[in-house]
Amino acid sequence: MLYWLNGAVWCPEYTDLMQRLQEYLGAMKLPATAHFQIAHQETGESLDNWSDRVLTLATKAFRDLPSTYSSQQAVARFCQGLSDKEASSKHLDPGEERTCLVYVG
Repeated sequence: MLYWLNGAVWCPEYTDLMQRLQEYLGAMKLPATAHFQIAHQETGESLDNWSDRVLTLATKAFRDLPSTYSSQQAVARFCQGLSDKEASSKHLDPGEERTCLVYVG
């Protein structure tokens, strides 16, 4: 099933698949883009820490691409990876992607 979220398509099955592959492959090192794609807010992680982590992962994953692309991807991953439902409903308007920019960038 695909979801439309802040101008991007999100597939939870893809995230689950990547996590299972990472667990299965164990010691094999995943590329930075894979780490970026499966990133999500950890339980108890603040919005500020989550945004910092997303920006760090995006910088590593897209180091050979323009910074504007990296920033766009970081905003999308930040919004898609939110797990704190209370924070997301309280601080982020699901119809306004620019509200994510307050925390990322």
